[in-house]
Amino acid sequence: MAEKEFTQNQIRDILAKASEIQQSKNDLESEERGITSAELQEIASEVGISKEVLIKAIQSVESRAKQEFN
Repeated sequence: MAEKEFTQNQIRDILAKASEIQQSKNDLESEERGITSAELQEIASEVGISKEVLIKAIQSVESRAKQEFN
């Protein structure tokens, strides 16, 4: 039997949900473990996200965080 394959949209949805579940678990455990930008780039690469797109996303999130802080 062939291993199931997922579309890009399914991958995005699955990873988003897994991240949400993990964050909820971490919140309950009061654990705040981050990942390095290199680890994030590796993960993004594995799911087909280019380094350039990832950098833009990081900049967007950081910019929004700065705006919320001010």
